[in-house]
Amino acid sequence: GYSWGGRQTIYRLHGHLPGYKIYTRHTPESYWKHLSTSVFCLAAAGWGWGGRMKVSVTRGCIPVIVQDGIKVEWEEQLPLKDYSIRVPIWLTHKLPDILDAFIKSGRVEKMQKVLECVWRLHW
Repeated sequence: GYSWGGRQTIYRLHGHLPGYKIYTRHTPESYWKHLSTSVFCLAAAGWGWGGRMKVSVTRGCIPVIVQDGIKVEWEEQLPLKDYSIRVPIWLTHKLPDILDAFIKSGRVEKMQKVLECVWRLHW
């Protein structure tokens, strides 16, 4: 498929884990609410021109970019590593461990502070 099965693979691997919520259906109202209340949001390939990246950043949600070989909006101009996490598809089986490491290291709070400033550049 157009997303290389990234979203579906992550759902199959991690959709049942406690502490993680992977939504498969939503309404327009619930979609924005979920983005605004989540710490991490999947920015997988498949919505064109970085749409998932943009909606994550503009809602204060740390984008988890799973798009091997595809650059997202502003990747060459902005320090994305300061407010997003890029995970190659082959490492998605370790995604909970990767995200937990960001939380335990205190890096999440720093990334959220950067998001407070940079989101305007993605709108």
